[in-house]
Amino acid sequence: MLVWQHIRLLYNHAQAERAAHIADALPEEKAKLFAAMSPEARAEFMAHMSDEEKAAMLAAMTPEERAAYLATLSDEEAEKLLASLPAEEREKLLAERAAFRVNASPEEKAKLFEAMSAEARSEFIKGLSDEEKAAMLRVLRTEQRACYLASLSDKECAELLTVLLPMERELFLADRQAFREQMSSAEEAKLLIAMSSDARAEYLAKLPVDQRAALLGSLPSEERAAILGGLSDDDSAMLLEGMSPEDQKLFADERAAHLVQLLAAASQDACAAYVQSLSDEEREKLFQYVKE
Repeated sequence: MLVWQHIRLLYNHAQAERAAHIADALPEEKAKLFAAMSPEARAEFMAHMSDEEKAAMLAAMTPEERAAYLATLSDEEAEKLLASLPAEEREKLLAERAAFRVNASPEEKAKLFEAMSAEARSEFIKGLSDEEKAAMLRVLRTEQRACYLASLSDKECAELLTVLLPMERELFLADRQAFREQMSSAEEAKLLIAMSSDARAEYLAKLPVDQRAALLGSLPSEERAAILGGLSDDDSAMLLEGMSPEDQKLFADERAAHLVQLLAAASQDACAAYVQSLSDEEREKLFQYVKE
Protein backbone atom coordinates (compact mmCIF):
# COMPACT_ATOMS: atom_id res chain seq x y z
CA MET A 1 0.00 0.00 0.00
CA LEU A 2 1.28 3.44 -0.86
CA VAL A 3 2.27 5.63 2.06
CA TRP A 4 -0.23 8.36 1.20
CA GLN A 5 -3.07 5.80 1.06
CA HIS A 6 -2.09 4.51 4.48
CA ILE A 7 -2.03 8.05 5.86
CA ARG A 8 -5.47 8.72 4.35
CA LEU A 9 -6.90 5.58 5.97
CA LEU A 10 -5.47 6.55 9.35
CA TYR A 11 -6.86 10.07 8.98
CA ASN A 12 -10.33 8.83 8.00
CA HIS A 13 -10.32 6.39 10.92
CA ALA A 14 -9.31 9.15 13.34
CA GLN A 15 -12.02 11.44 11.97
CA ALA A 16 -14.64 8.69 12.31
CA GLU A 17 -13.59 8.03 15.92
CA ARG A 18 -13.69 11.77 16.67
CA ALA A 19 -17.18 12.13 15.16
CA ALA A 20 -18.45 9.11 17.11
CA HIS A 21 -16.98 10.48 20.35
CA ILE A 22 -18.61 13.88 19.82
CA ALA A 23 -21.96 12.34 18.88
CA ASP A 24 -22.00 10.26 22.10
CA ALA A 25 -20.78 13.09 24.33
CA LEU A 26 -23.05 14.56 26.98
CA PRO A 27 -24.17 18.20 26.57
CA GLU A 28 -21.73 19.21 29.32
CA GLU A 29 -18.84 17.52 27.48
CA LYS A 30 -19.86 19.14 24.20
CA ALA A 31 -19.92 22.53 25.92
CA LYS A 32 -16.32 22.02 27.13
CA LEU A 33 -15.19 20.95 23.66
CA PHE A 34 -16.98 23.92 22.13
CA ALA A 35 -15.31 26.40 24.49
CA ALA A 36 -11.86 25.23 23.33
CA MET A 37 -12.60 25.43 19.59
CA SER A 38 -11.62 28.08 17.05
CA PRO A 39 -14.44 30.13 15.41
CA GLU A 40 -14.14 28.03 12.22
CA ALA A 41 -14.32 24.75 14.15
CA ARG A 42 -17.31 26.02 16.13
CA ALA A 43 -19.26 26.81 12.98
CA GLU A 44 -18.53 23.34 11.57
CA PHE A 45 -19.40 21.71 14.91
CA MET A 46 -22.76 23.48 15.13
CA ALA A 47 -23.61 22.63 11.52
CA HIS A 48 -23.71 18.91 12.38
CA MET A 49 -25.96 19.28 15.43
CA SER A 50 -29.75 19.11 15.63
CA ASP A 51 -31.75 21.97 17.16
CA GLU A 52 -32.29 19.87 20.28
CA GLU A 53 -28.55 19.17 20.64
CA LYS A 54 -27.71 22.86 20.20
CA ALA A 55 -30.25 23.86 22.85
CA ALA A 56 -28.92 21.23 25.26
CA MET A 57 -25.32 22.33 24.77
CA LEU A 58 -26.19 26.02 25.23
CA ALA A 59 -28.02 25.15 28.45
CA ALA A 60 -24.91 23.31 29.69
CA MET A 61 -22.66 26.34 29.19
CA THR A 62 -22.00 28.85 31.95
CA PRO A 63 -24.03 32.08 31.50
CA GLU A 64 -20.84 34.00 30.64
CA GLU A 65 -19.64 31.43 28.07
CA ARG A 66 -23.06 31.37 26.45
CA ALA A 67 -23.40 35.15 26.32
CA ALA A 68 -19.85 35.49 24.93
CA TYR A 69 -20.58 33.01 22.14
CA LEU A 70 -23.95 34.55 21.24
CA ALA A 71 -22.26 37.97 21.21
CA THR A 72 -20.07 36.81 18.29
CA LEU A 73 -23.14 36.11 16.14
CA SER A 74 -25.11 38.57 14.00
CA ASP A 75 -28.70 39.29 15.03
CA GLU A 76 -29.95 36.95 12.30
CA GLU A 77 -27.54 34.17 13.28
CA ALA A 78 -28.47 34.45 16.97
CA GLU A 79 -32.22 34.47 16.24
CA LYS A 80 -31.87 31.42 14.00
CA LEU A 81 -29.84 29.49 16.58
CA LEU A 82 -32.32 30.23 19.37
CA ALA A 83 -35.48 29.81 17.28
CA SER A 84 -36.31 26.38 18.74
CA LEU A 85 -36.30 27.66 22.34
CA PRO A 86 -39.41 28.87 24.20
CA ALA A 87 -40.01 32.60 23.70
CA GLU A 88 -39.22 33.49 27.32
CA GLU A 89 -35.91 31.59 27.28
CA ARG A 90 -35.00 33.05 23.90
CA GLU A 91 -35.57 36.62 25.09
CA LYS A 92 -33.51 35.94 28.23
CA LEU A 93 -30.52 34.70 26.22
CA LEU A 94 -30.74 37.58 23.74
CA ALA A 95 -30.79 40.03 26.66
CA GLU A 96 -27.67 38.35 28.13
CA ARG A 97 -26.01 38.66 24.69
CA ALA A 98 -26.83 42.36 24.44
CA ALA A 99 -25.61 43.03 27.98
CA PHE A 100 -22.33 41.20 27.33
CA ARG A 101 -21.66 43.33 24.25
CA VAL A 102 -22.45 46.58 26.05
CA ASN A 103 -20.36 45.80 29.14
CA ALA A 104 -17.37 44.29 27.33
CA SER A 105 -14.03 46.09 27.66
CA PRO A 106 -12.21 47.23 24.49
CA GLU A 107 -10.02 44.10 24.76
CA GLU A 108 -13.09 41.87 25.10
CA LYS A 109 -14.79 43.64 22.18
CA ALA A 110 -11.67 43.05 20.07
CA LYS A 111 -11.71 39.35 20.97
CA LEU A 112 -15.40 39.11 20.05
CA PHE A 113 -14.76 40.97 16.81
CA GLU A 114 -12.02 38.57 15.73
CA ALA A 115 -14.41 35.62 16.16
CA MET A 116 -17.28 37.20 14.19
CA SER A 117 -18.44 36.56 10.65
CA ALA A 118 -18.22 39.43 8.14
CA GLU A 119 -21.95 40.08 8.54
CA ALA A 120 -21.71 40.14 12.33
CA ARG A 121 -18.68 42.48 12.23
CA SER A 122 -20.45 45.01 10.03
CA GLU A 123 -23.50 44.96 12.29
CA PHE A 124 -21.40 45.16 15.47
CA ILE A 125 -19.31 48.13 14.28
CA LYS A 126 -22.45 50.10 13.40
CA GLY A 127 -23.68 49.69 16.97
CA LEU A 128 -20.55 51.19 18.55
CA SER A 129 -19.97 54.83 19.40
CA ASP A 130 -16.99 56.64 17.84
CA GLU A 131 -15.08 56.30 21.12
CA GLU A 132 -15.79 52.55 21.30
CA LYS A 133 -14.72 52.05 17.67
CA ALA A 134 -11.45 53.88 18.27
CA ALA A 135 -10.71 51.97 21.47
CA MET A 136 -11.39 48.60 19.83
CA LEU A 137 -9.35 49.36 16.70
CA ARG A 138 -6.38 50.32 18.87
CA VAL A 139 -6.34 47.01 20.76
CA LEU A 140 -7.02 44.69 17.80
CA ARG A 141 -4.02 42.61 16.82
CA THR A 142 -2.15 44.29 13.95
CA GLU A 143 -2.78 41.46 11.48
CA GLN A 144 -6.45 41.17 12.40
CA ARG A 145 -6.96 44.92 12.09
CA ALA A 146 -5.14 45.07 8.75
CA CYS A 147 -7.17 42.11 7.44
CA TYR A 148 -10.45 43.72 8.49
CA LEU A 149 -9.55 47.11 6.99
CA ALA A 150 -8.46 45.34 3.79
CA SER A 151 -11.97 43.87 3.51
CA LEU A 152 -13.51 47.36 3.36
CA SER A 153 -13.79 49.65 0.34
CA ASP A 154 -11.61 52.77 0.33
CA LYS A 155 -14.65 54.87 1.27
CA GLU A 156 -15.77 52.52 4.06
CA CYS A 157 -12.26 52.41 5.46
CA ALA A 158 -11.81 56.20 5.37
CA GLU A 159 -15.15 56.74 7.13
CA LEU A 160 -14.31 54.23 9.86
CA LEU A 161 -10.86 55.66 10.55
CA THR A 162 -12.14 59.23 11.02
CA VAL A 163 -12.56 58.30 14.71
CA LEU A 164 -8.77 58.03 15.08
CA LEU A 165 -5.93 60.52 15.32
CA PRO A 166 -4.26 61.46 11.98
CA MET A 167 -1.05 59.57 12.84
CA GLU A 168 -3.04 56.44 13.70
CA ARG A 169 -5.00 56.69 10.45
CA GLU A 170 -1.82 56.82 8.39
CA LEU A 171 -0.34 53.85 10.26
CA PHE A 172 -3.47 51.70 9.93
CA LEU A 173 -3.89 52.54 6.23
CA ALA A 174 -0.26 51.56 5.63
CA ASP A 175 -0.89 48.24 7.41
CA ARG A 176 -3.99 47.70 5.24
CA GLN A 177 -2.05 48.32 2.03
CA ALA A 178 0.78 46.05 3.13
CA PHE A 179 -1.67 43.26 3.95
CA ARG A 180 -3.26 43.47 0.50
CA GLU A 181 0.13 43.44 -1.22
CA GLN A 182 1.60 40.54 0.78
CA MET A 183 -1.38 38.19 1.21
CA SER A 184 -1.32 34.73 -0.35
CA SER A 185 -3.78 33.57 -3.03
CA ALA A 186 -5.76 31.67 -0.39
CA GLU A 187 -5.91 34.76 1.85
CA GLU A 188 -7.00 36.90 -1.10
CA ALA A 189 -9.86 34.52 -1.94
CA LYS A 190 -10.95 34.45 1.71
CA LEU A 191 -10.76 38.25 1.89
CA LEU A 192 -12.89 38.64 -1.24
CA ILE A 193 -15.61 36.45 0.28
CA ALA A 194 -15.61 38.60 3.45
CA MET A 195 -15.93 41.92 1.59
CA SER A 196 -19.07 44.00 1.13
CA SER A 197 -20.48 44.26 -2.41
CA ASP A 198 -19.00 47.75 -2.84
CA ALA A 199 -15.59 46.65 -1.61
CA ARG A 200 -15.59 43.60 -3.92
CA ALA A 201 -16.50 45.62 -7.01
CA GLU A 202 -13.83 48.19 -6.19
CA TYR A 203 -11.15 45.61 -5.43
CA LEU A 204 -11.81 43.43 -8.49
CA ALA A 205 -11.96 46.46 -10.80
CA LYS A 206 -8.42 47.45 -9.74
CA LEU A 207 -6.92 44.05 -10.64
CA PRO A 208 -5.46 43.29 -14.07
CA VAL A 209 -7.77 41.08 -16.13
CA ASP A 210 -5.60 37.96 -15.79
CA GLN A 211 -5.36 38.32 -11.99
CA ARG A 212 -9.10 38.95 -11.76
CA ALA A 213 -9.87 35.82 -13.79
CA ALA A 214 -7.44 33.75 -11.71
CA LEU A 215 -8.91 35.01 -8.42
CA LEU A 216 -12.51 34.36 -9.46
CA GLY A 217 -11.51 31.00 -10.89
CA SER A 218 -9.94 29.97 -7.56
CA LEU A 219 -13.24 30.40 -5.70
CA PRO A 220 -15.82 27.64 -5.20
CA SER A 221 -18.53 28.06 -7.87
CA GLU A 222 -21.19 28.85 -5.23
CA GLU A 223 -19.09 31.65 -3.71
CA ARG A 224 -18.20 33.02 -7.15
CA ALA A 225 -21.84 33.04 -8.25
CA ALA A 226 -22.92 34.76 -5.02
CA ILE A 227 -20.22 37.44 -5.40
CA LEU A 228 -21.10 38.21 -9.02
CA GLY A 229 -24.81 37.97 -8.19
CA GLY A 230 -24.36 40.71 -5.60
CA LEU A 231 -23.19 43.11 -8.30
CA SER A 232 -25.29 45.01 -10.81
CA ASP A 233 -25.42 43.68 -14.38
CA ASP A 234 -23.19 46.54 -15.54
CA ASP A 235 -20.60 45.99 -12.80
CA SER A 236 -20.59 42.25 -13.39
CA ALA A 237 -20.18 42.67 -17.16
CA MET A 238 -17.36 45.17 -16.61
CA LEU A 239 -15.47 42.75 -14.36
CA LEU A 240 -15.79 39.92 -16.90
CA GLU A 241 -14.70 42.12 -19.82
CA GLY A 242 -11.40 41.02 -21.34
CA MET A 243 -11.54 37.48 -19.92
CA SER A 244 -11.56 34.45 -22.20
CA PRO A 245 -14.96 33.66 -23.81
CA GLU A 246 -15.04 30.40 -21.85
CA ASP A 247 -14.56 32.13 -18.48
CA GLN A 248 -17.06 34.86 -19.38
CA LYS A 249 -19.74 32.32 -20.27
CA LEU A 250 -19.05 30.12 -17.23
CA PHE A 251 -19.09 33.00 -14.74
CA ALA A 252 -22.12 34.70 -16.35
CA ASP A 253 -24.09 31.42 -16.39
CA GLU A 254 -23.25 30.75 -12.73
CA ARG A 255 -24.34 34.27 -11.79
CA ALA A 256 -27.65 33.93 -13.66
CA ALA A 257 -28.37 30.55 -12.07
CA HIS A 258 -27.68 32.03 -8.63
CA LEU A 259 -30.11 34.91 -9.27
CA VAL A 260 -32.78 32.49 -10.46
CA GLN A 261 -32.37 30.45 -7.26
CA LEU A 262 -32.71 33.60 -5.15
CA LEU A 263 -35.88 34.58 -7.00
CA ALA A 264 -37.33 31.10 -6.61
CA ALA A 265 -36.89 31.39 -2.83
CA ALA A 266 -38.24 34.97 -2.61
CA SER A 267 -41.81 36.05 -1.99
CA GLN A 268 -44.00 36.90 -4.98
CA ASP A 269 -43.92 40.61 -4.13
CA ALA A 270 -40.12 40.67 -3.78
CA CYS A 271 -39.72 38.70 -7.00
CA ALA A 272 -42.08 40.99 -8.91
CA ALA A 273 -40.34 44.11 -7.56
CA TYR A 274 -36.93 42.82 -8.65
CA VAL A 275 -38.07 41.86 -12.14
CA GLN A 276 -39.79 45.23 -12.52
CA SER A 277 -36.52 47.02 -11.66
CA LEU A 278 -34.71 45.39 -14.61
CA SER A 279 -34.34 46.86 -18.06
CA ASP A 280 -36.07 45.11 -20.95
CA GLU A 281 -32.77 43.54 -22.02
CA GLU A 282 -31.91 42.36 -18.49
CA ARG A 283 -35.43 40.98 -18.04
CA GLU A 284 -35.20 39.06 -21.31
CA LYS A 285 -31.87 37.52 -20.27
CA LEU A 286 -33.30 36.46 -16.93
CA PHE A 287 -36.37 34.85 -18.51
CA GLN A 288 -34.09 32.98 -20.91
CA TYR A 289 -32.15 31.44 -18.01
CA VAL A 290 -35.40 30.54 -16.23
CA LYS A 291 -36.61 28.71 -19.35
CA GLU A 292 -33.37 26.75 -19.55
